[in-house]
Amino acid sequence: MRNSTIDLEVLRFIVTAAQTGKLSHAAKLLGVETATLSRKIAAAENELGLTFFERNNAGIRPTAGGRRLLVHAGRVIAAVDAFTHASLSNAQGKVGQIRLGIRMPTVGQPAQTLLRAWRRRHPDVELMLHDANECDLMTAI
Repeated sequence: MRNSTIDLEVLRFIVTAAQTGKLSHAAKLLGVETATLSRKIAAAENELGLTFFERNNAGIRPTAGGRRLLVHAGRVIAAVDAFTHASLSNAQGKVGQIRLGIRMPTVGQPAQTLLRAWRRRHPDVELMLHDANECDLMTAI
């Protein structure tokens, strides 16, 4: 089995073309020229030795082999999209863990309302509160 050079862009092209049934509509949605879309899909078909679509004047329709591969292409795209979302969420601090040392009750009581509101806005960030005296907090820092 040889390595393929088909990239995510081509998978998106194939899936979008299948969803729309017309290369011109898919190209418009993808922001590319119809000729570019057609050329990329044809190159992928040539590389893999499989015709993805039956083409006629009315548009395109996935072949039996194309339908089977569309399932896998959709899964790959969904996995990459999930990976991208998780990466961005981590980079933006929307997920993860924060450890916060706080002096109770002097500072802690007024902060409770603020922390409850923060937790509602950031449910995927684990907030760990550590109650300690001032000396212990300074040592931990």
